[in-house]
Order: sequence, then C-alpha cells, then structure tokens
Amino acid sequence: MNRDAGAGIEVDFDDVALAAVDTAAWSELGNALAGTFGLPRLRGAGTLAAGSPNRIELQNAAPSTLAYLVFGFSTVGQPLLGGVLVPAPDFGLVLPTDAAGQAAMALPWPAGFPGVALWFQAWILDAGAVAGVAASNALGGTSS
Repeated sequence: MNRDAGAGIEVDFDDVALAAVDTAAWSELGNALAGTFGLPRLRGAGTLAAGSPNRIELQNAAPSTLAYLVFGFSTVGQPLLGGVLVPAPDFGLVLPTDAAGQAAMALPWPAGFPGVALWFQAWILDAGAVAGVAASNALGGTSS
C-alpha cells in the first residue's frame, strides 16, 4: 500500500515488518560515557529462559573499532577513564563494531540456571571520547 505523505513524497508500507522483542528480562542502568556519536546504547533482547535465543546489541558506537564487553555477576560502580564501570569485570569479550557503529552478539541461555543475574557494559575505543574511550549504558539481565 502506498500513501501520499506530502508534495513529492510517497511512502511504501508493503515492505514494513514489525516484530515483538521481549525485553522484560532486561533493565537499562544508565552510566553511559559519550563518544564521537553521543551516548552508545547497549540493549538486550530475549527472555533469558532456558534454551531461549537472546541477543546483546550495541548501537551508536564509533564505527569500525573495537568494543570490550564487560560482564559479571555483580556490580562495582567504580570510576574508570572518566566514566563508571558498572559490572564487576568477571568476564570480557572483544566485539568489533561495523561501519555503522553497531555490534551484536548471540546469547543462548542454557538450562539449569534460573534466577541468575548478569550485568553488562561495553567500553569502546573512540578517539573523540574522554580519554579515548566511550562506554555504553550498563544493562542488567535476570534469567527465568
């Protein structure tokens, strides 16, 4: 279906697809540190239920660089490079950002771990940021 949206503008709704994304298992905790393109955003999708497909997605980061995803079983709230490191650095994983400043990671949840809480935050190499590093918001997730 095409709609006239004004003089010389036509919008084609035939290719629009909407999908529900379950975010109830996730909570955004703030504490982002701005980079070249503003505040990087980390978000989680999925239920974190046994066997469920889940994703961690980073947006608004510097393009074509490296991000270090820090995650842990608790929070520390420690000052770091002009920002605040929220999760305990129990684990870490390097994620490359694409040309649009995005990165994503599949997070399949195993059976047998209900009620486990994890906190995540991405730290991104960014020459336009304080101390050359930007940070995403912190993200908490609790399995069901």
